Amino acid sequence: MELASPADKKARILILLTGLDRGGAETQAVLLASGLRSRGWLVRLVSLLPPKDLVDALTASDIPVASLGMRRGIPDPRAVWRLARILWKFRPVVLHAHMIHANLLARVVRLVAPIPVLVCTAHSTMEIGHSFRTEKATHLAYRFTDFLCDLTTHVSNEGCTRFLQGKATRPTKLRFVPNAVDTQRFAPDLHSRFHLRKQLAISEEAFVWLAVGRLEDEKEIGRAHV
Repeated sequence: MELASPADKKARILILLTGLDRGGAETQAVLLASGLRSRGWLVRLVSLLPPKDLVDALTASDIPVASLGMRRGIPDPRAVWRLARILWKFRPVVLHAHMIHANLLARVVRLVAPIPVLVCTAHSTMEIGHSFRTEKATHLAYRFTDFLCDLTTHVSNEGCTRFLQGKATRPTKLRFVPNAVDTQRFAPDLHSRFHLRKQLAISEEAFVWLAVGRLEDEKEIGRAHV
């Protein structure tokens, strides 16, 4: 994953996400935060919900973590002012939000707090949530607040297509940015490969698939692709 270094070593970015649990979107946000920190950015991460995991990885990278203290499925207007106070104090040049609830909160808070650049990232092909149970509702919410966002990114081409079909944003403000992979962490390990195949009685010639995800419809674990 290539990340440019800031021209100003005091450049600040605040990463906002709905929750901090061990999930795909959360892992990507932590990877991004750690990568930016290693390149000289001052990074702070804020979670709408109390964090449950991944805090140690952020602390190890010298990235402060804060929570807005929200409860899942319960709207709390006070979160706008809590986030605004953090923004006023930290004064980031970029606010990068991830997942629908954080994306929408970031847009609303821009009405009361100065944010030079706001980037919103969607992580699901069909992005829905506790407060937005249909894709149409999600697209409407994004469309009505699109003027408050500088750029929307999506991790899948299909997701970009659905956003454009639902008029969630304009083509000029949408970018496809695939998930990053830490190639050093996931580099091939021939020793582990040999012993795992031996343990599972799998031949060297056999092709092995591994799918990791929740057993829910949107993960399509049980759907065959040809």
